[in-house]
Amino acid sequence: MSFESWGDFVAMGGYAAYVFGAYGLTVAVGVGLVAQVWVRKRRWEQDLRVQLRAQEKQP
Repeated sequence: MSFESWGDFVAMGGYAAYVFGAYGLTVAVGVGLVAQVWVRKRRWEQDLRVQLRAQEKQP
């Protein structure tokens, strides 16, 4: 499929809302997954620090 102009490309033959909506949803899910992993990693590191400090205080 070829397009005569950028406007035609962006319009996607009338399917632009579906095409760009799918890309947007994919990016949003990907960003959400990365953010979730990052938050869980930070919480895990904080919990680990708390546990190590508690072990150091025990005689």
